[in-house]
Amino acid sequence: MARREKAAAIEAPPGRRARARPAVKKEDDGGCCDNGFEKSPKRARVAGKKDEGDAKVGFGDTPVTAPLELAATEAKPAAWTVAVKYTGPFEDFSGPSAEECVAATAALVDLHGAPVRPAAKPGASTDYPHNDEAVGSKTILEKKYPPSESPVLDSLVRTILSQNTTDINSLRAFKQLKKDFPTWDKFLNARDSACEDSIRCGGLAQIKVGRIKHILRTLQAERGALSLEYLNAMSTEDARAELERFPGVGPKTVACTLMFALNRPEFPVDTHVWRIAKNQGWAPNRASREETYEHMNCKVPDEVKFDLHVLLVEHGKTCPRCAKNGNNRKESVGKCPLTPASLAKWREVVAAGDSRYSPGCHL
Repeated sequence: MARREKAAAIEAPPGRRARARPAVKKEDDGGCCDNGFEKSPKRARVAGKKDEGDAKVGFGDTPVTAPLELAATEAKPAAWTVAVKYTGPFEDFSGPSAEECVAATAALVDLHGAPVRPAAKPGASTDYPHNDEAVGSKTILEKKYPPSESPVLDSLVRTILSQNTTDINSLRAFKQLKKDFPTWDKFLNARDSACEDSIRCGGLAQIKVGRIKHILRTLQAERGALSLEYLNAMSTEDARAELERFPGVGPKTVACTLMFALNRPEFPVDTHVWRIAKNQGWAPNRASREETYEHMNCKVPDEVKFDLHVLLVEHGKTCPRCAKNGNNRKESVGKCPLTPASLAKWREVVAAGDSRYSPGCHL
């Protein structure tokens, strides 16, 4: 399957305005292995919508019940960034539109709070406009593993450990691994049985140890160092090719590493995103998870890929309507905002030119 070509802009609804600068907050992380999402007390809401007894505020400390006073000098691009040519498997399948993706993201931010984006690392590729400003409260637990402070290799290994297991088990496995083997050199030179014991709670220990050690041996032989930091200086497609060559590193693992560790415009599709995308009619019911990734990665605007992915994963765990078999793993936090009626309202908000949802604002 051909990879996504260079991104280009599509026309967005008219009437965009500049946005007020949000409060700056340090980045947090979550991977496909564990989003660790916490609901923000500072949420956006539909303009004019009343919340009895709930004095919500919007991004940073800016109330959103009244129009924002916006400086004309802070104008943003008037288009969303999507694939210039669709290269996915469903060329005749129209959904979702860029505006629909933005409306869904805004609706989910209103319910769950705004995810906090990782900041760009020094020396990172500039083929994606990194956003060093993070909006909202701490929504992804930085106590677990912030990407800006941990090597790319750590992120890749965490995602490998998340394969075929739960978030809780994969996190336990990674923490135990780092406790038993503080450096990757110690892990590489340890007996396989000791390494397997360290991550056994995450399942498939023998297979995962084999995959991790293969990556480490390859890096040692080719680079002389157990590090993947060199990927920061590569283009997204070159970094993708570098990761894909390792056995056991599939599309979801690659996409998670690109997005969370390298801050690239990727849209990973885990089981929650896959289920919701089909339920919402964003992908055909027959679509496999990999096909859904290839389709959605072309359709979702780069500006909201991070937010929409993180929010859909969290929503899939908390919403009875969107959870697997209606059994939400975490406590529900409110009515599902992804119903047709709700999304129609949010599309009106976006189309009306609300600057908080304009291209370049990163919500």
